[in-house]
Amino acid sequence: MRIKVLASGSTGNCTYVETGDHKILIDAGISKKSIDIELEKIGVSFSEIDTLLITHEHEDHIRSLGAVIRKSSISAYMTTGTYNAIVKGKNRALAALLEQKKACNSIILLNRMEKSIHYPEISLDFTDIEVLPTFH
Repeated sequence: MRIKVLASGSTGNCTYVETGDHKILIDAGISKKSIDIELEKIGVSFSEIDTLLITHEHEDHIRSLGAVIRKSSISAYMTTGTYNAIVKGKNRALAALLEQKKACNSIILLNRMEKSIHYPEISLDFTDIEVLPTFH
């Protein structure tokens, strides 16, 4: 496993995680160009990224969400609450894009397990991701 923080802080958050079978971004809070530059520094092309995890809807976590999912076949995971907050937000173009990608099953919504604050685990082939509820 390889983990590289591409950006962290109030100006933007994005982390790269590589497992044996997946290349994952956690958040897209910096520009797509900055993501490309940071990935290039570690010898990874954006086209290799297959999964995006969005932790929550704040701008410093979704700044380039539209650019990241627009022309790629990336699967994006987020909670239903995060999805709804983005769709109901001020960025109508991003909302429309998310709705379109959700209809194509490229956006995967996570729902809390019944009578719990926890979410089901995300299983990607041989990579399992445990989703932990936190408070910002």
